Amino acid sequence: MKRLLRFALVLVALIAIGAFVLWRVSRTPPAWYQPPNVRDPAVNELAETVENRMVELAQKVRPRAEQWSLRVRENQINAWLAARLPKWIANQGDTEWAADRIPVQVRLESGAISMAAAVERGQSARTVVARIQPTLEPGGLRLKLDSVALGRIALPGEPLANLLRIVEPMLPASFDLDEARDILKVLDGSTLVEPEMNLADGRRVRLIALRIDDGVLEFTAETVGEYD
Repeated sequence: MKRLLRFALVLVALIAIGAFVLWRVSRTPPAWYQPPNVRDPAVNELAETVENRMVELAQKVRPRAEQWSLRVRENQINAWLAARLPKWIANQGDTEWAADRIPVQVRLESGAISMAAAVERGQSARTVVARIQPTLEPGGLRLKLDSVALGRIALPGEPLANLLRIVEPMLPASFDLDEARDILKVLDGSTLVEPEMNLADGRRVRLIALRIDDGVLEFTAETVGEYD
C-alpha cells in the first residue's frame, strides 16, 4: 500500500510539473520573436527606405507587359511592420491599433511565412504564431493556414478553428466580427485572393510570381492599367 501511495504521489508530481512546464512554455515566445524597436531611428529609416522603393517600382511608367521584381529581407519587412504598418492602419480610419501592445513580426521560411503577435488577455500576454503557406495559382493567391501555436507550443487540431478561438475574444468592441471571420476563413485555402493592388492613378500592380526562402521574399509583378 505504501509503495502504491508513493507511486501515486510521484505520478501526481510529474503531471503537475509537466502541466507547469507547458503553461510556462505556452507563455514563452519563440526564440526568433524579437520585434524591432519602433523608437529606434534606424528601424524607421529602414522601413521608410523599403516603402519608398516599393512605391517607386510600382508607380514607374513602363512599356506594356513589362515585369519587375523586388527582393526584400526579413529584417526589412519587420522594420516596416513595426514602424509603418500602424500609421498605414491609422490612415485607413482605424484608431484602435496599438503598436506597442500588439507588435507583429514575421519569419520567412522555405515556402512559408510565420507571423507572430504578442496579444494581451486580461492581465497576461501570450504570443500567437500562425504559419501560412502562400501559393500563386492561375486563379489567384491561395493562403493556407498550416499551424497555430501559443508561444512555443503548437496547438493540436484544426488550425483555423484554433486561430478563431484565440483571436475573437481579443478583438476590440468596435471591430466587425463577421468581417474578421470572413478574412480568417480565407486562410482555409478554399478561397483565392485577387493578387492585385490599386494605385492612386488608376493603374494596378499585379503579382506574377512569388518565392519564399529562408529570410528572403522575392516577387515579380507588373503594373497595368490606364497608363501601360
